[in-house]
Amino acid sequence: MSIQRAAVFATALLTSSGLALTLPTTAVATTPAALVAPAGHPAGHPDGSAGKAVFFAADGMRQDIVERYAAQGQLPTMRSLLRSGVKASGNGLLTQAPLNTGAGWYTLATGAWPGVAGSTNNTFHSNGAAFTSRVAAFDPGTLQVESIAQSAERGGLKVAQVEWAGGREASINGPTIDYRTFHSGRGVTTNFIGTGEDQLWDDAAMIRSLGVQFDHPDGYAGLDPFPGAAPTDATGWTAVPASYSPAKELRMRVLDGSTDSYGLNAYVYDSTNNHRTDYDKVLLSPTRSGADAVGNLRKGQWADVKVKISGGDLDGKTAGFLVKVESLSADLSKVRLFHTSVTRAIASWPNWSGDGGFTDFAEFLAVKFPTSTAADFAVVEAGVVSEDTYVEQGLAWSKAHQPMLTYVAKKYRPDLLLVGFPTTDEFSHQFLGLVTKRLPNEVRNPAYDDVNLDHRADHRAAQREGYLKAAYREADATLKLARSLVGRDPTTFVASDHGFAPQFLAVDASKVLVDLGLLSKPQTSNCRPATGETIGKAKACWAGGTVQIYLNLAGRDPAGGLQQVAVADEASTIAQIKAAFLALKDTEDWTGDGKAEGWQVIDRAFTKAESRYIPNGPNSTADMAHPTRTGDLVVFSAVPYQFDAATPGTLVAPSRFFGQHGYVPDVKDLDGNTNMRATFIAGGQGVGRGTVTARSIDLAPTLSFLLGIPEPEYSQGTVLRKAVSGSGRYTPVSIIGLNDFHGQLEATSRTYDNSLTSPVGGAARLATMFDEEAARLPGQELILAGGDNVGASPANSSLLEDRPTIDVENAWGLDATAYGNHEFDYGVARLQAHQARAHFPFLATNIVDAATGRTPSWVTPSVVFRVNGVRVGVIGAALEGTPELVSAGATAGLKFLDEGPRIKAESERLRKRGVTVQVVVIHEGTASGQNAAGNTEAVPWDGPILTIADQLQKTTVDAMIVGHTHRISNLMRGRILVTEGINAGASYSVLQMMVKNGDVAWVGGATRVAKTLGVEARADVQAIVDDANEQTAVLRNQVIGTQVADIRRDPTRLSESAMGNLVADAMRAKYPGVDAAYTNSGGLRQDLLCSPPSAGEQACEITWGEMFAVLPFGNRTVILTLTGAQLRQAFENGFSPVCNAAIATGRFPQVSGIRATYSCDGTTPEVTGMWKTPNGIGGAETPIGDADQVRLVTNDFMWTGGDGYTVFTQATNVAQPGDDLLEVSIDYVAANSPVNPAVEGRIVKQ
Repeated sequence: MSIQRAAVFATALLTSSGLALTLPTTAVATTPAALVAPAGHPAGHPDGSAGKAVFFAADGMRQDIVERYAAQGQLPTMRSLLRSGVKASGNGLLTQAPLNTGAGWYTLATGAWPGVAGSTNNTFHSNGAAFTSRVAAFDPGTLQVESIAQSAERGGLKVAQVEWAGGREASINGPTIDYRTFHSGRGVTTNFIGTGEDQLWDDAAMIRSLGVQFDHPDGYAGLDPFPGAAPTDATGWTAVPASYSPAKELRMRVLDGSTDSYGLNAYVYDSTNNHRTDYDKVLLSPTRSGADAVGNLRKGQWADVKVKISGGDLDGKTAGFLVKVESLSADLSKVRLFHTSVTRAIASWPNWSGDGGFTDFAEFLAVKFPTSTAADFAVVEAGVVSEDTYVEQGLAWSKAHQPMLTYVAKKYRPDLLLVGFPTTDEFSHQFLGLVTKRLPNEVRNPAYDDVNLDHRADHRAAQREGYLKAAYREADATLKLARSLVGRDPTTFVASDHGFAPQFLAVDASKVLVDLGLLSKPQTSNCRPATGETIGKAKACWAGGTVQIYLNLAGRDPAGGLQQVAVADEASTIAQIKAAFLALKDTEDWTGDGKAEGWQVIDRAFTKAESRYIPNGPNSTADMAHPTRTGDLVVFSAVPYQFDAATPGTLVAPSRFFGQHGYVPDVKDLDGNTNMRATFIAGGQGVGRGTVTARSIDLAPTLSFLLGIPEPEYSQGTVLRKAVSGSGRYTPVSIIGLNDFHGQLEATSRTYDNSLTSPVGGAARLATMFDEEAARLPGQELILAGGDNVGASPANSSLLEDRPTIDVENAWGLDATAYGNHEFDYGVARLQAHQARAHFPFLATNIVDAATGRTPSWVTPSVVFRVNGVRVGVIGAALEGTPELVSAGATAGLKFLDEGPRIKAESERLRKRGVTVQVVVIHEGTASGQNAAGNTEAVPWDGPILTIADQLQKTTVDAMIVGHTHRISNLMRGRILVTEGINAGASYSVLQMMVKNGDVAWVGGATRVAKTLGVEARADVQAIVDDANEQTAVLRNQVIGTQVADIRRDPTRLSESAMGNLVADAMRAKYPGVDAAYTNSGGLRQDLLCSPPSAGEQACEITWGEMFAVLPFGNRTVILTLTGAQLRQAFENGFSPVCNAAIATGRFPQVSGIRATYSCDGTTPEVTGMWKTPNGIGGAETPIGDADQVRLVTNDFMWTGGDGYTVFTQATNVAQPGDDLLEVSIDYVAANSPVNPAVEGRIVKQ
């Protein structure tokens, strides 16, 4: 243990209107040299240019309370913003569900609801994980999408995050200070047991349950005696002040587990020289020397003690804790020393240049700044410290973090400063119900001014109201500081993550499960069955007024030695649980009238699917439905009930704290001091005046617009034009974009946590999603597609020549599409039939007649729409390489030109017509790249579409809806937005353009994963799908075999896959005389999943229709002979997209009977080895030399040079058995079921 000297003093002044606290500041008495601003930019006064912003969020801050305190003159900064800026209408911001911290902060930061962002509560379960496991909101990996901090850095801004909750899980290059690590417990050293005097009541049960350290000479609350807590004669002390009564000593332990790693010796003395016993001061030292003192305190004073961490990953690093003399009677009959936990701010700054010899930013903060701390509910709820002490610790947050904020802002000079504030939430939890006279259920609040619920007034309502005001005042002061550090009147958003309500009762949700026979005993831990649980069919995971019930569902969750709910009983079990919760009534008497209250305990309950649309205000809902993280049932309590701090086995018991959130977000009763709405106030540069209906998800895209940066990639909000200065000058143009639908009439699936899949897409539910998007977006919108609407389609569309797909797109209201290469799969005649059936144009400016060089009459280069009064030009382009990707002759007579120059020329033609708002739909995409999301770093974007976008930078093209590579892409290339989605309707994009003076001032693009959970199918589109299914049912639904487990492709099409091995093995097995089989990854169009069923078949049964979806092209087999040199050339073509992202990935080989290794020399592939493997991997193998011959079977598409395999056209001894590759594979599956192919090292990159 090492304790550093920091002799510090503090005083506290309490009044009925609040609290002013003085804490140590010696640690930052000097200004580091790095704070000196460069010439021309005085420290603390940036140049005030446009583009600087503060996004400030105070946890749990209610807008109606802000307005009330501001009107009283308590909050001058927020009052100014309220008067000159914008605020949310209806008493606050419409928020997410659940209304808890772990969901709320991510919603603010990402613009995405919890069902998308990833955190469905402060604590939740992930389906498919061990049923005893749980996940916390701020665990690594919880956040799944890009934050505004990350998108701002993507847009070129400098960003800093200070106590912006969850910021550490959204990694950025700039500084982040977020929360703290804990290295000890907290508690008291005392020689007396409190009985209510001085607000100390020492609740033994709470001390035990909350793990509070309580050192007493005789032991207490089941804790062992600690003799060192009794004052005894001081011995061996040196360099200490004189004492006019015999000096005493005691030991204040600071325990890390059971080890006193950071304790202090206390020298208690009488400094008064008044001829009577009058002990009045305590000197604290790690030794028995005053020279090492870390505090010399009177009653009520604090010290900030710095220590070196002992053990663990941070061994030897600096941390700190606060000490207060809580009680000190003159005769030492009552002595109590309180210490906080040893803590250290969690901080990162990847590009920090260092300061004062420090290279570790977190260590620099720990040494140079006051200790990071915040209010600790456990010590006040256990009654071991006074409410005043709790409040003082809470306000001490500012004493550390305001200097840290100042340092970061002056050192880094961020363009966007994200600042959080925790104390409003902490004090509201403790005191809101104690100052509330009436509950929303129209009855007197039994907890008003009555912390013990004993019907005896505490006479402390005024002081507690003062605590709340103090928190709000401190929030206002922090906001003022942040704004002053960024610039002159910077763009400022003030928000919160949730509202608040009074409460005083805790519900044991697990008791309901016990009573239903789903648990054998009440849970003693959140989200975990109790030790010794013998049933375990369900569990409860809670936070605040929300509890999620998770079933232990057979086939989805590992049993883990517990009983499971059968799939057949899933719905009835959920219904049973839902009914049980909704029937709960409170049979206790809390008001003291001798009668059971009979209050409704539960407000509402939603199944996982129903949680897609949780009401959060008039005509508004929030999406809580995450496929693997949302409970099978979501239950919301009614005020004044909630689920934290429940007594196991007791349905309803006092909670020991008095404010809560987490209720249904539409709950509001201002007369009952209840408002679940959060805060939104805005002001500064670019912000208008007035009120606006706002949702939590709208803030990130609105701030993105004001700053001119990309909106966060998965943002679901809309720009609040009414919040923008001069909003009438901007006209919105909204676009829904999709690509590569490939006739996927039914839903496909997407993999979520623990390899579980969930449905996405499907034509009828996409129709509903598009309708919902249109309803939310302002005015009119366009629906545009990037090509490959048809081709490689499942059987219910392909067998009907894709007519159902065209009908579906007509029903959607598709406005225009580019040509994809698959539009040409069956030649121009089929394509023209599709165009005749379509109610929308097919666009391409680069398809010309090969003989004349002119655009064919049936091809349209561009089209102009009028959207909300704005003329919008849509330019189309087909893939230049289309002829290489389709069957020979399919594009006969056509030439596909270089896309960029043709688009550029068409853009100029439209510009001359006065059409300056332009969008390109093109069937070309990115090859690699991703934006940062959570802790996942960004990967630079690459691919042929970037070259095309670069060629268009000097045009008036504003956005590009692209396709072909089946990747989620969302990026700004120069001034042009590029968006792409996953194929088969699994995702789509939403573009928001703001048009000013006839041109686009800003464009934002967001990705939507088209999860179907909770979404109803639109009836008219479902009728089209049903008809297609009926016409093709007999063939599609035939079961042809079984599989052991899911058989998947590599979604990147850049490696060996189980699906590729299955098809290649089938090809080789069909022709025993060949050495090998060789096919292309692009020919494999679907995975084979055991569930969900496609036609009512049993799990892991394979239908004809499912096999057709894998191999929809009608390719036929060709047998040929290659030399080893030619095979090497074929492999080099196949491996080329791995080494060069600009090359299409569909050509990557899938093989059987041969093994190959390769590496990349820059962008050039090098084949390093080839072997024949007649008995498979692991069996005997023969090297293949350049002069050797290899007899192989491939498909006719590749034999004619498709996917760049021109070397196959040079093969010898060609035979064309012409067997349908689909039928070959079906026969193989039937003969070898259950099939279980695996990736086994047939192709290895070295």
